[in-house]
Amino acid sequence: MKNLISILFSIISFQSLSSQALFTSVDNDTIIIGNNVKYIIKLENDKEELVVFPDSTSFTSLEHVSDDKIDTIIENNKFIYSKKYDLTSFDEGSFIIPKMSVMVGDQILLTESKTIKVNLVEVDTLKQGLYEIKPIYEDIKYFNYTILYTLLVVVVTSLVIYFFRKSIYNYFNPILKIIPSDSSLDEIKENILNLKNLELNSQIEIKLMYSKMTYLIRCFLLRDIFGKSLESTSQELIDELNKLKTLKKFAFTNSTISKIDGIFKRADLVKFAKFKPEREVIINDINNVYKELEKIQKLVPEPSEAEKLRNLNYQKELLKKQKNKRIKNSILTVVGLFLFVFLFSSIAFGLQFTIDKILFNENQKLLNSKWVKSEYGNPGIILETPEPLIRSKNEIFNFEEFISESHFYASNNDKSFELFAINYSTNNKIDPNNFQPILELSLDKLESYGLQNFLVKYDNFESNNGAKGLIISGDTDFLDDNKNIKKGSYKVIGFLSQTGFKKIIILNHDKRYVREIIERIVSSIELLKEKKK
Repeated sequence: MKNLISILFSIISFQSLSSQALFTSVDNDTIIIGNNVKYIIKLENDKEELVVFPDSTSFTSLEHVSDDKIDTIIENNKFIYSKKYDLTSFDEGSFIIPKMSVMVGDQILLTESKTIKVNLVEVDTLKQGLYEIKPIYEDIKYFNYTILYTLLVVVVTSLVIYFFRKSIYNYFNPILKIIPSDSSLDEIKENILNLKNLELNSQIEIKLMYSKMTYLIRCFLLRDIFGKSLESTSQELIDELNKLKTLKKFAFTNSTISKIDGIFKRADLVKFAKFKPEREVIINDINNVYKELEKIQKLVPEPSEAEKLRNLNYQKELLKKQKNKRIKNSILTVVGLFLFVFLFSSIAFGLQFTIDKILFNENQKLLNSKWVKSEYGNPGIILETPEPLIRSKNEIFNFEEFISESHFYASNNDKSFELFAINYSTNNKIDPNNFQPILELSLDKLESYGLQNFLVKYDNFESNNGAKGLIISGDTDFLDDNKNIKKGSYKVIGFLSQTGFKKIIILNHDKRYVREIIERIVSSIELLKEKKK
């Protein structure tokens, strides 16, 4: 019985194993660096089951680019599951895609490993054509042009709005379009007569017409007769007419006051009670306004010389106010423009960067300028700096034991960083074991130069082109002429040569952008090899 059970179990196990087949393949086992290789896992199963393929984190040797969804088809009574992966590498060499786990139901199957070879791009220089040397390309700073274009757009827009503000305002305020700038009666009466030509078919058109007409009446009476602003109400205007009639300052008739009052009341009904008078009534109101304003005009006495003089002074004062208003608006426009550019730049490039840009931070300007690469000495040291070093006669770093063949120097305006490049020659070849004490002599010179409280760190140094040297560096205090102390650091870099040694001394205060400048200079150091004699 036990043997029978064992046989049955073996048969079942065999069938279970034989019902599944796992395959792996790649479209290419050799690729050029940066190209993709397609890795495919394929499973054949006799029945439909849950299949879990490897995720992107399973690929350690090659970089996962993308993968497709699981593809499922039925073929010859078999369920075929497949998944494709795009892999790549940016390093040269041979890489192994390890065995991957594929879960099928409650079982785990392992794929075969694959080896992918990644080659560099081969270039046959003998078959390459020759071309003319291209001109020097000037580095364009994106920040500067972005700010420039933004500023230009804002300035042009502001100028257009400022010079055409009255037209823009009148465009959205049709009532004011009919009012001349001097509000003379002749022009007002002309505008009143033009109201007859308006289409008065809708409530909106009638409402607009009465608004224009009452506005014209108010302009003449309040400005030219009463000398008041347009803020008075219709009833206040009628009361003023009656007052002037009672005081006998103007011989207004009751008919004139009554007609104007009737027009104001009818206008209120049209504007607020949706009253729609007949066209004959509207035309009659227009004619009455025209006639009554003519009568009022005849009642206005000619101004005396004193009144004319006062009016002239008033006009001068008005012009002065208008001028001051324009100046105020211009200042507000400039301030607003400045705040807009400041806000835009602060969001895009950072607050501190923007402040330094506005204040013309010299160190920021030096860092972002086009640097120059030059050789100092013959043969000497190659440095990349914001500005070329100049020959100096400063003998502070001269030593009796060594001959200073060349001495170069550079600094910014406030001397928050200083750079010395010196070439020394000796009669006797320097023992490499004695080179460190020679560099340490520079610390005594720096102390006399105003540096104090040295922190000293020794290390090996390798130039950009692989030259070996020594570096002494650390934090220090700078003592200026006023006995004020400023925090900073120093670097003394030295290289032995066949005939002597070369030394670079860098001093810098703790200021923004200075450390970045120093780091860039140090990373650019190259040492030219001397020709053997």
